[in-house]
Amino acid sequence: MHAAVLKAVDDYLDRRTARRDEILGRIVKDHDGLLDRLADA
Repeated sequence: MHAAVLKAVDDYLDRRTARRDEILGRIVKDHDGLLDRLADA
């Protein structure tokens, strides 16, 4: 029982971390695009 709970928590944290990394990657990409547009202006 205890091991199953720990595994569920680990899986949840892995998914959350992956989603956070994806969101951060998207923000960085959008930010780079914004800086490029400002530099071109």
